[in-house]
Amino acid sequence: MNPRNNHELRPHPHRALAAKLTPHIHGFPTRMTAVIGAILNYDYGVREPDGGKLTYIHITKSGDVVSLCTGCTQPLVYIGPVQTLEQDIRTLTKRAKLTQTEIEEFERVYRLRVKDWRTK
Repeated sequence: MNPRNNHELRPHPHRALAAKLTPHIHGFPTRMTAVIGAILNYDYGVREPDGGKLTYIHITKSGDVVSLCTGCTQPLVYIGPVQTLEQDIRTLTKRAKLTQTEIEEFERVYRLRVKDWRTK
C-alpha cells in the first residue's frame, strides 16, 4: 500500500452530519447544498454553472455572504445576505432534526470554515 494514498481510505470526518443535512432533501435549492458543502468541506457534487465548486465562505463587513470558488470564471461568488443564510441554516438544522451534539459540531465547523469579517 502506498502511504501517500492513505487519505483516500479515511472517511470524511463530517460524512454523517453531511448526509443528515443534505439541503435538497429538505427542500432547499441547489445553491444551499453547495454552501453547506463548502461549510462542511464536503463534496455533494454540486457545481456552479461554469463548473466551479464553492470552497470557503466569507461574510463581509456589510453582511454579504460570498464564497471562494475553485474552477469558476470569477473566483468570488455572491451568495446573498447573511440574514438569509442564518435563517436557512436554522431552518435546515430543524428540518434535519439534528441532535444537540450534531448542532454543536456544525457550529464548531461553521466557526472554523466561515470567515466573518463583521467581527473584525
